[in-house]
Amino acid sequence: MNGFNEKSLDASNLGKMEPEVKRLLQELQVHQIELETQNEELRRAQGRLEASNRRYFDFYNLAPVGYLTITENGLIREVNLTFSTWIGIERSHLVNRPLTRFIVKDDLDIYYTFRKKLLEAGTAQMCELRMQTEDGTCVFG
Repeated sequence: MNGFNEKSLDASNLGKMEPEVKRLLQELQVHQIELETQNEELRRAQGRLEASNRRYFDFYNLAPVGYLTITENGLIREVNLTFSTWIGIERSHLVNRPLTRFIVKDDLDIYYTFRKKLLEAGTAQMCELRMQTEDGTCVFG
């Protein structure tokens, strides 16, 4: 049921409904314009986000140095192509593996000290570590 009956459509009621119909039509037109404006802004924001993602991809993934993103508990979350090539393992196979597995044993204390400072300070930190492949071959990072 649409809420109309035969009585609501006669000529006397139609005249009374006309201003209400015009008001509703104007509200719908205003709402349509607002939605079109919001949609255009969302498209612009999406374009900016896509451009930012491309720059991030180029900076992170194509960098000439090895980059890793690790979780608080030391698991590899992201890894760039350079690091993956150094270690000789496909990137997807490095994700969720412990970073310590690839750090040269003599550098583990450096890593643990770095990690402690990072978690305490909550600000960017930097350290250099020697890495090794799964067969133990040392790769300088």
